[in-house]
Amino acid sequence: MDAATHVLLDLYAGQFAARHDGFVQDSGVHVNENLTPEVVASAFRHGRSISGYMANAEQRTHIGAIDFDEGTEADVDAVKATLESHGIHPLKVGSRRGFHLWVFINGYTKDSTGTLFGTMPATTVSRALNHALRLTVPELHKSGKAEVFPKPTNGHWPGGTLRMPMMRHPKTGIVYPVYDNEGGTIPNLMALMTYVAGLTTDHGAVNLFAGKAPVDYPKGLTDHAMPRVDDDGPTCTATLARLGVLAQPGKATHCPFHDDKRKSLSVALDDTRVWCKAPHCEAYNDGNGLGSIQLRQKVEARG
Repeated sequence: MDAATHVLLDLYAGQFAARHDGFVQDSGVHVNENLTPEVVASAFRHGRSISGYMANAEQRTHIGAIDFDEGTEADVDAVKATLESHGIHPLKVGSRRGFHLWVFINGYTKDSTGTLFGTMPATTVSRALNHALRLTVPELHKSGKAEVFPKPTNGHWPGGTLRMPMMRHPKTGIVYPVYDNEGGTIPNLMALMTYVAGLTTDHGAVNLFAGKAPVDYPKGLTDHAMPRVDDDGPTCTATLARLGVLAQPGKATHCPFHDDKRKSLSVALDDTRVWCKAPHCEAYNDGNGLGSIQLRQKVEARG
């Protein structure tokens, strides 16, 4: 492999995967090895498919995507237009049952260990893309037939995976087209990477659009109404006090996890869960908030 090809494949792998220490090959087979230019070259050479993980182990990312399993191309183009109107610039890619819309946030940089910088919380990216669906094609958003990445998954491999563009589909054997904004197709990998370089979106645009989405908590404060103490550790108010935050169960206080001027953090009546209303905050946690154990772990991680 010559040096220019090595650089191109390294850029491709970095752009379309949020981490490089593992990937999924063909029909859902996790491969626990580094996603190197050599691995990518082998996949292209032998007609294999690679899907990259959409978030890193810290649940941060520089990419997002919507996988349309149903809906018309007009629906896809309408969602794309909604995102573009808010400063978010998607790439449209064909797929077996519809299309993928990819979003790239501020590009990325990589150190010698493969760690990606310039990332943002995966939940914020997911929230922004879900909001675009809700505004544009609410029936697809409600039915779940348009799947948003990163997914709100936990564990060592969060975010889910999505097939990287120009990879052969493992079931159909087809390489689906990648489209430019004029409706033409992008012919090769060099042209793709050149085109994607002009699609990067600023963190601020994603944060702003995500912040406009309605806040829906799966569990409200009234679901935690019985006063009790978490058997596994201190209450939320006791943990918050370690950060100098004076909180009371059933009331709101300033959130210590972001620059909060509006008392965005609510404490459950039973003192075992907190919620932040700011979607970009780690205490928002995709609308679930943080239980007392999660809160304590985050506080301890700060030292």
